[in-house]
Amino acid sequence: MWEHAQAEAVKFLQAASGYEDAGRLEAHFLSVLAAFGFDRYACATFDADADGAHATILAGAGLDDWHEHWLRSNYDEVDPVARLARARRRQFSWAEARDWSRQQGEVQARQSQLWGEAAEAGMGEGLVSCAYGPGGELLLLRMTTAARTIRPADRPMLDAVAVVFSTLRLRLHEREADQPQGTLTLREQQCLRWASQGLVDQEIADQLAISPKTVAFHMENAKRKLGARNRLSAYRRALEMGYLAT
Repeated sequence: MWEHAQAEAVKFLQAASGYEDAGRLEAHFLSVLAAFGFDRYACATFDADADGAHATILAGAGLDDWHEHWLRSNYDEVDPVARLARARRRQFSWAEARDWSRQQGEVQARQSQLWGEAAEAGMGEGLVSCAYGPGGELLLLRMTTAARTIRPADRPMLDAVAVVFSTLRLRLHEREADQPQGTLTLREQQCLRWASQGLVDQEIADQLAISPKTVAFHMENAKRKLGARNRLSAYRRALEMGYLAT
């Protein structure tokens, strides 16, 4: 099993730079994660000097519902993962993030609730890899597994695969600016429709009974899928493609 996972990772590293299609790159990456026992991931980028509140989602699988719950529960206020990524800017596990948080004196009931709910959702442990984009962007890739522990021997190869994937996915994302991708969800369509009427995130949140952070999450997903650089461009493309037809 271990040899198979390592072999799959090597194949990915050899083939990844040749992928010009994001779908093929993502599918191969996900198959490598599966070989190591990981079944979900999210790859995002944000300004290395910013607080990460407006991260651009590049790719992911299996974490959309969890991320929306995470935002709705305001777990960004207690989750140490993003802050540790900016502090260390190298690979670490969720267990190490919890230890780091305790060292900072941040232990609190809501953190325990966060990790407990993650485990109930099938995420027993996570691994986070960091990399830099050519423009100095901080790339953050979260991988999760139902297992409660991660084999130490697996971590170097997983980090190599994650860094290569993140870097290449950012490159493809930049190329995709004028190439619409994917299908909009109902929430993404609703957020675009309200935004086109001049509503800001808080006002859209009030209309949909969700949090402003969840609105921002849906808007970023819609922009990514539509290959749009801003919200107005995303609305126009969604309208042209028939997503917002009344």
